Amino acid sequence: MKRLDARQLNYFVVLAEERSFTRAAARLHVAQPSISVQIRKLEEFFGFALFLRSTRSVELTKEGQEILGSVAAVVDNSRKLREHASALRERNDLSCRLGATPFSVFVPERTQVVSAAAKDYPSLLLEVIGTPQPEQLDALLRMEIDAAFYMGHELQDSKLFERLVIRRVPFNLVVPVNSALAAKPSIALADLAQTPIAFFAREHGPVLFDQLTQWLVQDGGAQCIVPPESHPFALASFAAAQGICAISIDWFVRGDSLPDGHMVRPFAEPRVSAEMSLVRLAQMQRKRGLEQFWASAQHYVQAVQHP
Repeated sequence: MKRLDARQLNYFVVLAEERSFTRAAARLHVAQPSISVQIRKLEEFFGFALFLRSTRSVELTKEGQEILGSVAAVVDNSRKLREHASALRERNDLSCRLGATPFSVFVPERTQVVSAAAKDYPSLLLEVIGTPQPEQLDALLRMEIDAAFYMGHELQDSKLFERLVIRRVPFNLVVPVNSALAAKPSIALADLAQTPIAFFAREHGPVLFDQLTQWLVQDGGAQCIVPPESHPFALASFAAAQGICAISIDWFVRGDSLPDGHMVRPFAEPRVSAEMSLVRLAQMQRKRGLEQFWASAQHYVQAVQHP
């Protein structure tokens, strides 16, 4: 079954406007015989002649005149469609979808990295998508997001991913001001025997949870308490209500935001740190938007490390 060819339709419109094979060929930047061949094919498709040809002129037939408006509309709409598709490709190429846990909004580096990229590349289209920590790597593999702000320490199947560490910080302990721990400048592992400590739930960071409980519970003898609202930002409030200690990171708990009656103490010999990283798929063709965002993030990290 024969099909309409957009190129043939365009040749027809240009030839109808120019009324000359020579001028039409020059305008279309093709050889004159090519136009003749394509017009004949179009006439075969329609089943009637489109032009009256002579040695001196090229004129539209009656049928050619009647069909010209419809063909010109198709050619114009085809041009608009190509332009629209091109704009969509450009927009998609310049977009970058970033997965992030909702509570990571309290980490200043997240906002700083996004703001720096928007400044470095004004045409970059950034979108931050709420993505729970356990779902981020799967979302990357499904290409639902282009990169993730990953609040973790290690990656499973690490060969599949590329990682850029934004910042690394130690864990601290939020302690009641009336406890013996508050009098210590730093907390030793031996100080924690039988001490109840509020931990974030394992689902918020399996690797970190396992490392912390190995260190503080199994080696130090502390008691692990996982509150009903167990994301990191809620731990200090739960600890204050219960009068116990809580694991903390300075991203989520600072001196001016501590609950009344509690203070922060560092560990004397910290074994575990928390990291915020950018993670993306390794070894694949990437959109320009992701490349621009990643380059900006690398510059940010370099500037922070070597001001």
